[in-house]
Amino acid sequence: MNIVEAKDCTPEQLGIKELNVGVYIFDSQLLFNHLSSLSNENAQKEYYLTDVPKIMLENGEKIYTYILFMIQMKLMG
Repeated sequence: MNIVEAKDCTPEQLGIKELNVGVYIFDSQLLFNHLSSLSNENAQKEYYLTDVPKIMLENGEKIYTYILFMIQMKLMG
């Protein structure tokens, strides 16, 4: 499981048609325990909260993802 910003994607990742709507529910203690593991080694030099689920998995925590609904959209612009 990995959430990647478009600017950090490989060409293969850019072909993936799933997106992250940005809704998270965390156990606050688990979240705070893993925030110090965040890195800003990316194109934007930002710390991505979206990296926390992967970090949690790497540390043996369980995470759950949900598909709320399926819809296809075309982005214009």
